[in-house]
Amino acid sequence: MKDELRALPASMIRQGLTRQQYRACYDRSAMAVALPRDRVRAPELVGEAGWLNTDRPLSLAALRGKIILLDFWTYCCINCMHVLPDLKRLEEKYPRELVVIGVHSAKFTNERETENIRQAILRYEIVHPVVNDRNFVNWRAYGVRAWPTLMVIDAEGCVVGTVSIGRASTILKGWPWSGTPSTSPTLKTI
Repeated sequence: MKDELRALPASMIRQGLTRQQYRACYDRSAMAVALPRDRVRAPELVGEAGWLNTDRPLSLAALRGKIILLDFWTYCCINCMHVLPDLKRLEEKYPRELVVIGVHSAKFTNERETENIRQAILRYEIVHPVVNDRNFVNWRAYGVRAWPTLMVIDAEGCVVGTVSIGRASTILKGWPWSGTPSTSPTLKTI
């Protein structure tokens, strides 16, 4: 047992992570490390420039009890487009447990127009709700710094993970959908 513990990285032992959680947290392809154990309440989404793919604005409070995956993206970003198939797979695999919300934060001026975003949504066959974050209100509230960034909000409304320029399946791999947030792997960008 002692030799087995020596084979594990010290950071894994200190954080009390399982092998699966350690791999998920330190997977270099996802550019991720563990978040602090303190829980942070997710800020409410602001949709001053409008919502798409939904008949009304969504609120995190109304979605309490669901896992929420925020996708901060822009339609001229190739890495953002590469994440879309993962999001679609997750939406299909967890239709009752997971709500994906796109947060479109424009990199270029023409990307701020709601009609241009609507055309991109049609072109890329995006079916989940999207909020136009034209003035980066949500971007700043969540501390996002790169496209794409994925944020996971647990059923209690707390941010429990984030990853940038990775794949959506990495952040949610092994997520215990019926478990408590404290047993869930948590990720953060570096």
